[in-house]
Amino acid sequence: MTALATARRAARAVGRRAGRIVRSGSRVARANWRQLVVTGLIALGVAASAILTGQATGEWQSMTRQETKRSAAAVEDITFVYGAEAPQAVRVAVAEARAGWLELDAGMRGDDGALERIEAASERQYVWQLRFAEKGKGTLLDGDAYRRADGSYDIQRRLAATRAANPELVRLDPDEALRTGDRKARWAALCATVAVPLLAYYYLMQLLPRRRSRNGENAEGDRREEHGDEGDGDGDGDGASGGGEEELDEIPPMPASRDAHRRLMWLTNIAWILFTVLVAPQLYFGNQEQRAQALAAREGTRVTAEIQASGALDAFQRESRRLVLTHDLKAATREYVNLDTQDAVLAAQQEALAHADRDSGAKLGQIVAAMSRAPGPEDGVDPVTRALIGASPAEWKAGLRRQGEQLAAADKASGRNNHMTVAILFAGLAFSISALAMLRARTAGPKAGLLAAGTAVLLAASVLTIVRAALP
Repeated sequence: MTALATARRAARAVGRRAGRIVRSGSRVARANWRQLVVTGLIALGVAASAILTGQATGEWQSMTRQETKRSAAAVEDITFVYGAEAPQAVRVAVAEARAGWLELDAGMRGDDGALERIEAASERQYVWQLRFAEKGKGTLLDGDAYRRADGSYDIQRRLAATRAANPELVRLDPDEALRTGDRKARWAALCATVAVPLLAYYYLMQLLPRRRSRNGENAEGDRREEHGDEGDGDGDGDGASGGGEEELDEIPPMPASRDAHRRLMWLTNIAWILFTVLVAPQLYFGNQEQRAQALAAREGTRVTAEIQASGALDAFQRESRRLVLTHDLKAATREYVNLDTQDAVLAAQQEALAHADRDSGAKLGQIVAAMSRAPGPEDGVDPVTRALIGASPAEWKAGLRRQGEQLAAADKASGRNNHMTVAILFAGLAFSISALAMLRARTAGPKAGLLAAGTAVLLAASVLTIVRAALP
C-alpha cells in the first residue's frame, strides 16, 4: 500500500506540473502544447506501427501455415486416388476390356474360340472378385458411378469428388493472407514515418517566431520566454525566480544564434532526430525479413508438394503403361510357345487367343491413356490440385530458385535490420551523452568537451551505419 500511495502522489505531482506548464496562453505554453502533441503522435505512430508489424508477421506466418495445410491435403487426396484406388481400377478396366474382346472374337471363330471363352470367363470372375471387395465402400470401383462408356474409369472425376469432400481445405487461400500482411506492413511503415512530418512541423514552428524577432521584435525577450529561466536551477518547474515559464524537455529545443552551447544543442537535436526517425526503416527492414522468410518457407512447401503429387501421377502412368506392355508381351510369348504345340486343335485355339490379345492391345492402350491423363478444368478438379499434379521438373527447379532468392532477400533484409538497430543504439547513446554534456556545460562542469566529442563520434558511427545499411 505504501508503494501504491507513493505512485499516486507522484502521478498527481506530474499532473500538477504538466498543468502549470500548459495552462498559460503564452508562446512558451503554446510551444509546450506542440511538444506534447508532437511527441504523443510520434509515440502513437510507433506503437501503431509495432502492432501492425506484429499483425503483418502473423498474416505471413498464416500464409505459410495455410499453404502447408492446403498442399498436404491435396497431396494426401492425390496419393490416395492415384496410389490406392487407381491401380486397382486400371487392372479391372483392362481385364473387363480383354474379356469383352475375347468373347467377341470367340463368337466369330466358333469352335476355335473355346480357349478364348475360357479365358474371358476367368477374367470376368477376376473382375467380379475385385469389384465385390469394394462394394459399399464408396470407392472408385463401388458401383458404376465412375464407369465410362469406353470401359475406363473416370479417375479425374473421382479425384475432384475426393477433393470436394473437404471444401474448407480447398478454399484455403494463402495469397489472401499474403495480401493482408502486405497491406498491414504498408500501414505500419506509414505510421512509423509520421515522425518525419511531425518533426518538420515542430522545428518549423520554432523557426518562425525567431525569424519574426529578427525583423523587429525583441529577440532576447523572446528567447527568455521560449527557454524559460534556465539559470535558476529550479527543478520543480515553477519558474518563480525570474517570472519565466517552464518549458517541456520532450524535444530538444533548436538552438538560437546567441546560445552559448548551440553546437552541443545541435548535436543533441541530431541525435534525438535520428533516434526517433530510424525506427521507421528498422521496422521496414524487419518486415521485409519476415516476409521473405515466410515466402521462402512457402516455396519450399510448394515444391515438396509438387514433387509428391506429380510423382504419384507419374508412378501410376508408368505402372499403367507397363500393364499394357506386359499384355502385349504375353501375346507374343503365347505365339512363340505355340510353335511347339503338337495338338492341332489346341494350337489353333492358342493361335486365336494370341491373335485376340494382340489385337486388343490398342483398345487397352486407349483405356489406360484415358485413365492416366492429368486432370483438367473440365474434370472439376480445383486449380491448386491441377497445378501440383501437373508440375514438371523444370517447375520444381523454378520453385527452388525462387526459394533461394527469397532466402537471399531475407538475409539481406536481416543485415540491414541489424544495421539500423545498431544505428538507433548509437543515436540513443549519443542523445544520452549529449544531455549529460549539456548539463556539465551549463554548470561549468568538467569533461563537457570530452562528452561533446563522444557525442559527435557516436553520431558519426550512427550515420556510417545507416550508409552501410543503404549500400546494396
